[in-house]
This record gives sequence, C-alpha cells and structure tokens, in this order.
Amino acid sequence: MSSKYEFTSNKRAASVRPTVVKELNRVGVRVFNASQRLAPVDTGNLKASGRLEPATPQTLKTSISYGGTAAQYAAAVHELHATRSKYLETPARENRDRFLRDLGAALRAATQ
Repeated sequence: MSSKYEFTSNKRAASVRPTVVKELNRVGVRVFNASQRLAPVDTGNLKASGRLEPATPQTLKTSISYGGTAAQYAAAVHELHATRSKYLETPARENRDRFLRDLGAALRAATQ
C-alpha cells in the first residue's frame, strides 16, 4: 500500500510540474523587472549584471542574481545604498503572497 501511494504521489507531482514551472517563471520575471527598476545606476554595471535563470521541470527553481563585473560591490549596494538598498529583496518580498496565491489557484485548476 505504501508503495502504491508513493507512485500515485509521484505521478501527481509529475503532472503538475509544468504548472509549477509556469508560475515560478511568471513570478521570476515580475521580480526581475521590478529589481531592474529599483537597481541603483552609477556606471550601469550593477544593473547590467542582473540575470534571471528560469525554472525548468528538472530544477523547479527560478534564480535572480546580480554580480558579474559588479560582484565586488553588488552585495554592499544591496545592503547599504542610501536610497536604493534592497533592490532585489524588496520586489521578492512584495511578490511572495501573490505568487503563493497564483500557484495555489493554478495547482487547484491543474488537478481538477
């Protein structure tokens, strides 16, 4: 019985992966775009270093990062900039509840 339950769970999990990927990528784009608007610009290196790595069915993870040529100061600017600190954290926090709501609705629709 346990084995059958696990198979059913894995089958259901596999069937909703595309839905999860879609919602992760939707929120990733929303957060990335907001962070681009908030990122402070002096030379433009920090803003240009922003990267969005989309979720895939294998990873189920969306990643947003800043660094590259701006790596030496990206974290310091994020934490300490006089007017634009938290340029990535703020949009991520602001979109958390909406993401959870949208994901829940999408999962309910996908499993009905």
